[in-house]
Amino acid sequence: MAGNRRVRRVAAVSISRLGFPRHSTETSMKKLLITGITAISFLFTSFSQPPYDCYFPFEEGISFQRTYYDATGQITAISNAGIDSIAKMGHFYRAFIRDTMLDDKNKEIGHRIFTVDCTDDVIHLSANQLLNPCMTEAYQSMDMGISGEGIRIPHRLVAGSELPKGGNRIDVTSEGLEIVTLNFEIVDRKVEARELITTPAGKFECFRIRETVQFQTMFLTRTYTTLGWYAKKAGLVRQETYDQKGVLRSRMELTVLGMGR
Repeated sequence: MAGNRRVRRVAAVSISRLGFPRHSTETSMKKLLITGITAISFLFTSFSQPPYDCYFPFEEGISFQRTYYDATGQITAISNAGIDSIAKMGHFYRAFIRDTMLDDKNKEIGHRIFTVDCTDDVIHLSANQLLNPCMTEAYQSMDMGISGEGIRIPHRLVAGSELPKGGNRIDVTSEGLEIVTLNFEIVDRKVEARELITTPAGKFECFRIRETVQFQTMFLTRTYTTLGWYAKKAGLVRQETYDQKGVLRSRMELTVLGMGR
């Protein structure tokens, strides 16, 4: 479906009183009108998917579910997400994603709308999109402002290569009052190997990426090692998180991937 596009309606613009002298030619006015409408229409163009083969399910209408487990295999949280729309924003594409998070009893613990950007060579993600929802569950009813470069996943991965570091700062506020600041720094990112991974959502050809995640607030600092398996057109299909002693603390798997809600 690459290249398919749907143009949204654009409100009509009156140009009857733009201040042009009466001797302006009809041809010039027509050219101006056509150029203006074309430019406005381009800004409001929606695409079903960008023309890039990337490590994310970057397609309008697609839904994906990620299930989070503790070290014993018990479910701790579920994320049900879907791409509502994709828009071309100049030199890159932006996906608008709605996400509903559930606890282990299938009770909603929060929801959010976030974006993922795709250029001709990388996918841009924010650090909190890859975290277990339980880590920020206490702040779901508050306002969270996210800043920073996030992380980048190149469209072309090679085993043995290193990836640039990334990270985000999340400022949590409630009714204008600052509650806490969460800092995530992701370093030592390396593409380790290519592997075939099976999850409830299917079989995927993946690249395994090892990263060090440094999590810091005013009260505590923690360092984790994560292993993430990324597949084309699916994104992160499995993730394992280890503490500083190398003990598995949690894991995530892609459990549903498909079109529709």
